[in-house]
Amino acid sequence: MAELNETRDKLAKVNDRYDKSKQVVAEKGREVKALKDRIKELENELKLDKVIAGLKEMLWANIGQSITDQWQYIETIHEQLELIPKA
Repeated sequence: MAELNETRDKLAKVNDRYDKSKQVVAEKGREVKALKDRIKELENELKLDKVIAGLKEMLWANIGQSITDQWQYIETIHEQLELIPKA
């Protein structure tokens, strides 16, 4: 009878440790999931930075080209403004 009680106690302890182990595993699983989500967020931020940098480069190139295209007209206007007082 004592052996039966001892075995039941051992079983209760094993079950207790098993329950605690399951809780730890579940907690670690939640931590891993949170870390994976954070990694995805950071990756998306990095991708967005690359896209924004590309857009800025393209915009400045277009602005520079527009200024270059209009520069001859600006010079002509300036020359005309210089000629008006002489006329």
